[in-house]
Amino acid sequence: MVTPISIGRARSIAAAQEATRHELPIGILLQRDAAVDSPAPDQLHPVGTVANIVRYVTGPENAHHIVCQGVQRFHVIEHLSGYPFNAARVRLLEEEDENRPAIQALLMQLR
Repeated sequence: MVTPISIGRARSIAAAQEATRHELPIGILLQRDAAVDSPAPDQLHPVGTVANIVRYVTGPENAHHIVCQGVQRFHVIEHLSGYPFNAARVRLLEEEDENRPAIQALLMQLR
């Protein structure tokens, strides 16, 4: 899946710039509470998505936008410190067989 994401936090911008500069994937985690301005590691969901940055755009008034393509899900094992952005040790998760009847039923409900 490809999706656009607007980024504004200094740590998120640093991560996106570093990944773009070195052509590395990023990890995307959702916050548990969107109202929290600078979430701590325990305020993030433990399962996220590895994504490649397809495009990085800096817009007017210092707005930063990335277009990402999801690659694989991961589970955070440990959050790491000492980086100018959020970093973690992760375990990649195997993808579910999308042809399983239960998965097909869920996909049909989405249509």
